[in-house]
Parts: sequence; structure tokens; C-alpha cells
Amino acid sequence: MAIQPSTDKQAKKYKRFLSPGEQIITVTGVSPRYYLLLLPLYILFAFLLIGIPKLVHHMVERRAKLYILTNKRILVKDGIFSINITSASYDQIAHIRVDEPFFKKFFFDTGSVIVITTSGKKEESDEIILKNVGSPMEIKNMLESLISHRDKELPYEVRQEFFSEEHIPRLRM
Repeated sequence: MAIQPSTDKQAKKYKRFLSPGEQIITVTGVSPRYYLLLLPLYILFAFLLIGIPKLVHHMVERRAKLYILTNKRILVKDGIFSINITSASYDQIAHIRVDEPFFKKFFFDTGSVIVITTSGKKEESDEIILKNVGSPMEIKNMLESLISHRDKELPYEVRQEFFSEEHIPRLRM
């Protein structure tokens, strides 16, 4: 499944997290493929009472984690009842790292995108981790494109280029 542009429903739902003039590029979360392929394993182990806590953890993580890329910054929404928002504008991003362990890459096509930000103080940095996202290299490429366009207003036509087949050949769940 290819990366999808944000919908009007998503724009309305997450409007309260945005600053004036900011527009959502895409909304993603924990890869459904990662979740669905582990589900039978946890159900199998549930009979031994080992898999139940892990199953609940993955179900909550799937609903609680949300990653929003806008034209100005990256937002991470974490939580269901108590919500924590972490954001970083693109000019604060020092570099981006991708972590794709063999097992997750081969079976789930998932990994983590680690965004290293600077705080403005020398030798201080923070990490924003987009954990278990589908096709993390494509997410990294999209972030780099958004960083290069950060000083410009992104018209609709430019936003659509992020979702074209030639820019992101295949993004699997």
C-alpha cells in the first residue's frame, strides 16, 4: 500500500495540534502489517499466558501512536486517554537515521526512523523515534524532501509528488 495523502477527516481531527498556516502532509502510525503478522503468534502464546500482555501492548500501541508530517514540522501523538504531543520543526532536525533489523525488515517491511534534533544549545540533542513504521526508508526520504521545502508553502501539486509512484515506488503496510 502506498503512502496516502491526508484526508479531510484527518485534517479536521488533528487541526487542534497545528499552528496557523500549517497543513498536514500525511498521517501514519505503527504498520498494520507488523501488527497483523504478530497477532497469530501472540494468540498462540496466549494459551501459555505469555502472549496476552504482549498482545494487549501491541493493540494499545497501534491505537496510541500516531506520526503526523506537516509542511512545517513533525508531530508525534502518544496516548489514548492521556495524550502527549512531541513536535520538532524541520529547521531543528540535525539528521535522520533508519533502523531496520533483519527480522522486521524481511518479515514485516518495518523499522524505525530516528529523527535527531538540535535544541540550540551546544552538544544537546533529542531523538524523536517513529517506531515500527512501514517502509521506513520512504518515510526518511519524504522527511528529507519536506526539510528541503520547509521555507516554502507547499501547494497541493507539490504535496501530491510525495505520493506518486516515481517518488515512493512501493510502500507496503
